[in-house]
Amino acid sequence: MGYKQSKMLKIAGIALIIWGIVRGGFSLAGFVTDLYEITSDGVMMIQGFHGGEGIFLLEFISWARLVTSVLLFLLGLIADLIAGAKGIANWKKAEGANRCIVWGGVAMMMNVLVMLDLSFAAGVGSFVIHILYITGAYRLKEQNGQA
Repeated sequence: MGYKQSKMLKIAGIALIIWGIVRGGFSLAGFVTDLYEITSDGVMMIQGFHGGEGIFLLEFISWARLVTSVLLFLLGLIADLIAGAKGIANWKKAEGANRCIVWGGVAMMMNVLVMLDLSFAAGVGSFVIHILYITGAYRLKEQNGQA
C-alpha cells in the first residue's frame, strides 16, 4: 500500500522558501539603511542632544540592537529555508512528517522572535505560512496512520 501525500506541505514548503528569499532581500535593504543611520545621523543626533556624554553607550546599544536583529533574522531565514526544503523533499514520504513538524516549529519560533524584534506586520504573513506548513506535515502523518 502506498503512502498518501500532502500537497499542502509541498506548497507551504515552496512558499516558505520564496517568503524567505523575498524577506531576505527586503531585510537586507533595511539593515543597510539602519547601518547608515547608526553610523552617520544617529551618532550625530545623539551628540547634539547629549552634549557628547554617553555617546559610546548609546552607540553600543544601537550596534548591539543591529547585531541582535541580524542574528535573529539570519537564524530565522536559515530555519525557513531548511523547513521549506524538508517539506518539498518529504511531501510524499510519511517518514519525514515528524522532521517537518519539528523544523516547522523551529522556524515558527524563530519567526515569533523576529516578529517581536523587527516587524509585527511582516511576521503575521510568515506566521500563516508556518501554520499551513505544520498543518500539512501533520496531515501527512495522520493520513498514513502515524498520528
